[in-house]
Amino acid sequence: MVDVLKKFNRDVSLERFRSHSQNQSVELIDLDSNSDTASNEWKCGILWGNSQINGLIIVDFTTLNVLAMSSDIFKNTLDDKLFELTKDFMKEYCNFYAGYIKGIFNNSQIDVNLSLPILSKKICPESCYNKNMSFETDSWTIKSGSSQINIYSYFSISDKNIDLSFLSASEAPKKKSNIEFF
Repeated sequence: MVDVLKKFNRDVSLERFRSHSQNQSVELIDLDSNSDTASNEWKCGILWGNSQINGLIIVDFTTLNVLAMSSDIFKNTLDDKLFELTKDFMKEYCNFYAGYIKGIFNNSQIDVNLSLPILSKKICPESCYNKNMSFETDSWTIKSGSSQINIYSYFSISDKNIDLSFLSASEAPKKKSNIEFF
């Protein structure tokens, strides 16, 4: 059950980033445990779940990497707005990513809720949930050229009888999103 959720989560993160950034060359790789994430400037997070299952997605990024990975989105943006819009872009990415997860669960008659995406210099699961909760974790990198974002997924399944078999049949979205920044 956990492996199905991890694979589904990774697939959705990649396809949503490809769509959102209009960059089909991004790839997903395992996060190198030696990676220096201390230099990553921002963290964007979103919570999803219900009383049976809870998830937290944290995206670790620099604005320069996001600009490089999604340059087509920002090509007509004024320079003085780029860095703020990049942060908004990542909040929207988290929203699209978790929104797709919510939709798949809801379509399978399991209602889940979403938080608003948050942006901060530091986000940790303990600040979002009870410190005594036990979490499954997974982490990976979405990369294009020499630019990357790191994604950390935390989830807790309190109802061991929850049926997640629908996730293995679900496909990550493959359509282009129509993102436009003003």
